[in-house]
This record gives sequence, structure tokens and C-alpha cells, in this order.
Amino acid sequence: MDQNISVDVKVSEEILALLSAIHRYYPIGLPHLNNDYAGYQDVKNIIETKINQLIANDLPEHCTALLNEVKAEFSGLEVYDNLYHQFPSIDLSINLFNSKENNIERVTLLSLKISLLTNHYIIYYENSFTFTNYQTLRHIPIKTRIISSVNEEADVSGEWYKKLFKIVNHIYPLYKQVNHRHVFTRFIKGGLPYPFDYSNQIDYPIYNYLFGNDVINEEVRISN
Repeated sequence: MDQNISVDVKVSEEILALLSAIHRYYPIGLPHLNNDYAGYQDVKNIIETKINQLIANDLPEHCTALLNEVKAEFSGLEVYDNLYHQFPSIDLSINLFNSKENNIERVTLLSLKISLLTNHYIIYYENSFTFTNYQTLRHIPIKTRIISSVNEEADVSGEWYKKLFKIVNHIYPLYKQVNHRHVFTRFIKGGLPYPFDYSNQIDYPIYNYLFGNDVINEEVRISN
């Protein structure tokens, strides 16, 4: 079989699996019925369970193992545990680089999102640039974010990325990594991911349904 065809089939199967999960949890085409949809209630219950486990310091073993191993392997770097986020995913990020020069603040994070709605996860770099000399009409500094799978400044050889992948692959062997571009650049029409309300009628990417509600495509640029 032609190699390109194999890749296309693999990507198609991957996307179909993600779309299947979205349809299971969201009434696509009838977003105003979210709260009446059994799958959407499951989303809420999964979030509630996660938060209650976090409060009680009773996280599942694999989640605790992930946190401990990431903190051990990335010792010396700041690890952000974002499990408190109100979304059905496991959310971690590692601060690889900070700088402030010529009124430009830059932060480079290596981020991991493991969905609790499907057996998939994504790993990506997020470069944030804050231009403190330039502000919006609300007097908020202008901020630009670039999401990518390669960062030749903060992680020249990709060792940090490979290390995080190895940890996740070991602790979550039944989970599959998804290319970040597949979830950030493919939009779903007629849906409304948790917890957005019906007044905001835009098309959201796969990411916002399965991995997180912290990144909206209007705010970021998606790179390779």
C-alpha cells in the first residue's frame, strides 16, 4: 500500500474516533438541548468526580503516578498542575522558558492534555508573547500565543517533548497521542462544548469538546 494512503487512513480513523466521542457527549445539531442530553450530563458528572477526588486528595493511581513522575523527571522546572480546571481532562504544563526584554514578556510551556471523554491525549508547546507597551481598548496588554509541536529555542533537540511522551505512554499505554493540529484546526458545526453558553454562536474546534476550554482558536496561531 502506498505510504501516503496509509497515513491518510490512520488520520481518518483518528478523527472518526474523536468525532464519535463528541457525538456521544454532545447533541451536535441541537446545542440548545445540551442540558437535556444524557451525554452532556455525563460530562458534568465526570468533572464533578474529578474535582471531588482532587479535594479529597483521592485521585486515581494512574493520575497520581503521572503527577509524581512528571515532577520528578522535570525537577528544576516549574510544573503546573491544572487539574482544578472545570473540564473533563487531565491538564499539566511545564514552564521551559521565561524572558522579558524590550517590553515583551515571553513564556514557553510544554503542555499535556489527556481527555477523560476518550482515550486520546495531546502534547504541544505554547509560546506566549505579551506586549506590555500595547494595550487593548480595555487597557489589557496585547497577547499572542503560538501552539506547535516543535520549539527550537526552548527545546532544541526535542528532549523535553520526548521525555513527556515517554512518561504518558508508560502510564497510559491504552491511550493514543493525537497531532495537535488535528484538534485545533478541525471545527465542529452545530455544537456547543462545555461550559460555553448558547449566546456565543461560533464553531469550536475538536479541542474544546474533548481536551480543554482554556484555548480558543481566535486567540492563538496554530503552527506545525
